[in-house]
Amino acid sequence: MELNELSVRHKITRISFFCCMLVIWVHTYNLDVCGITDTSSGFSRVVYLLENLWGNLAGTAVPFFFFLSGYLFYRTFHMDKLREKYISRIHSILIPYLLWCTVYFLFFAVLVSIPYTRNQIDPAALNITVSFYGWLRSLWPDEYYTLWFLKELLLYILFCPLIWYVLKNRYTGGIVIVVLMFIDLAGVYPIPLDGIHYYLSGAYLAIHMKGYEYYRNPVLTWLGCLYILSMAVTGFRELDQLPVRLFFFFSVWFALDLLPAGRIPPWWMSLTFFIYVAHDLVLECLEKLFFLAFGTGPVCALADYVFMPVITVFLLVCIAWAAKKKIPRIFMILTGMRG
Repeated sequence: MELNELSVRHKITRISFFCCMLVIWVHTYNLDVCGITDTSSGFSRVVYLLENLWGNLAGTAVPFFFFLSGYLFYRTFHMDKLREKYISRIHSILIPYLLWCTVYFLFFAVLVSIPYTRNQIDPAALNITVSFYGWLRSLWPDEYYTLWFLKELLLYILFCPLIWYVLKNRYTGGIVIVVLMFIDLAGVYPIPLDGIHYYLSGAYLAIHMKGYEYYRNPVLTWLGCLYILSMAVTGFRELDQLPVRLFFFFSVWFALDLLPAGRIPPWWMSLTFFIYVAHDLVLECLEKLFFLAFGTGPVCALADYVFMPVITVFLLVCIAWAAKKKIPRIFMILTGMRG
């Protein structure tokens, strides 16, 4: 494989892993649990500001995932590859989605049946109906909340011929994306698909700007770094705006060229999918034990927010390492043949 292609894949691996970490930080947000609000003072106020600052950045994680998903799907797509793409995504997305929905359903079905643990879990999980019908609902309308991203991604994959038809013309495709962006910015009509703008933008680039992903330029690299720095100086507050996020994605892409093109990411960075789908099982348990043992004061809130995502990922990496050794076939199925 050429160095340029390896460089692109390494970039995607690093970005995906960092976005996965940010998703975990989103789910570690604990101000409401710890009773910290915007009117808090003293150290609680510091915790409030720090969590919200990092939370502004973390809010870009799932949009970035949608952007990369659209780009990767259409990077090698043509209509004559439709069947091949569908078969590939059945193994890499659909089957793992169904399996993980079932895992989460069974996990919470057990917890809600035990009086002690019933009072310790997310109230939303208490709506689980322990029945065949309840299981069927967990596969689509009532899927566990961390899996909504995969469900929406499945819809985009299902309608990929329509997306291809709309985007294959450079001008009409661009107009459609711009119109959707204006609808979103103006709040004219609430589009029910959260990732549609980012997914289509990534797909459009893949279709009409082939080869640009190999481009490296020191000027763009430093401009990307400066843009990221400017966002950090403002507390990442502007990153909730769609155009700003897209510029941020490009900035991150070019800023990563500071790393040598041939440097290989550590193997555990390739575990993004497994960490994404499994992290809430570990995180929920760790946080419940932590707050039970140490309380919910501001110091504990900050310690939880800073360290629990790191500990969660460390444990999942250990689990993945053991699973790849002991049950490699099962692990590959659970991770969409990404073992």
